[in-house]
Amino acid sequence: MKIIIGFILLVGTVSPIFGEHNSTESVEAAQEAKIDTFTFSANGIDTKGKIFLPASYETNKNLPSIFLIDFTEQHFTIARDEFEKVIEGVEQIEGFDALVVSLENIPDIDALQGEFWDYYNIYCDMASYVDGRYTNNTSRTFIGRGSESGIVLLALFKDSSETPVFKNFIVTDTDDSQKFETMSLINSGSFPQENKQNIKLHFSFSSSNNRANCINLINTINNAKYPWLQFESIEYANRTYPNTYPVAFAAGLEYIFSDLQTGLEENLSTVPAEYQLEQNYPNPFNPSTTIRFSLPQASAVNLVVYNMRGQLVRTLVSRTIEPGHHTAVWDGTDERGERTSSGIFIYQLQTGSLVLTKKMILLK
Repeated sequence: MKIIIGFILLVGTVSPIFGEHNSTESVEAAQEAKIDTFTFSANGIDTKGKIFLPASYETNKNLPSIFLIDFTEQHFTIARDEFEKVIEGVEQIEGFDALVVSLENIPDIDALQGEFWDYYNIYCDMASYVDGRYTNNTSRTFIGRGSESGIVLLALFKDSSETPVFKNFIVTDTDDSQKFETMSLINSGSFPQENKQNIKLHFSFSSSNNRANCINLINTINNAKYPWLQFESIEYANRTYPNTYPVAFAAGLEYIFSDLQTGLEENLSTVPAEYQLEQNYPNPFNPSTTIRFSLPQASAVNLVVYNMRGQLVRTLVSRTIEPGHHTAVWDGTDERGERTSSGIFIYQLQTGSLVLTKKMILLK
């Protein structure tokens, strides 16, 4: 749940009452994109943060902000810088820009469930610093994977404030203990519903996660029927935990900011009136694309990809799904996990006797 971006050296200071601004060096800056570093107070301790400023920031200071929680404990050999992956996800949304914020260094921390408030308060303090110094936009997204994504998930269900710091949440491959705590909060009724408004949650998991517990969490959230929550979930079959997040981050960001990208207002908490299969986005695409579909009732669903010769390339979904709006992601691989060649592909949604079909184009 990355495009390598160049950065230009910036040097600047602000009043000591606000903290220090330092700048990082750049590597072949692309269109003046920059990364600033800054010092803020978190839990009473001076802490270093970093922020990605897109080229458009020079003329538009009212950009939404995306906060990545990233600790050393979750880094694997195959995992590249998650900060860059978030930036890549932003850049895949045509006509959209955002600030990307995280800690300057990746702390050597095990994101323990019992330390939730300490971790969360760091990001609340950092959001407070970013507000007014970099942007006046109140759209803030909290994103993470692994046990860090559990902190993101718990932030949604533990922050009972009438004006929560974050209103958008992207989580991938949450730890089981954090899933159980979230389900406990929901099932106990201890989570207040009335204070929340217009919250979005994107939840994804890979084949190396505990599928039964993930499905249980998804069903628990869906069954709660929170009127203020727009929720989608994605299962990444044939993808392991370390290599899921590049696709998951991009898919989550596309979901969170789809209203801005398309100009359409969606209420994903309502049950659709009919079966729908939407055009994939982006299209043409490389390396991955998102497919949305809607179900008016619980249905046994098969969502598959064929080549133009009618041969099965990939099964994306094959199970019974609850009513609502759903999303699947195809990363251009076949059933063996191998990359396919460029070309035109057919994706087909089948449920009962109903078959809906559309075309998409993979370009390499």
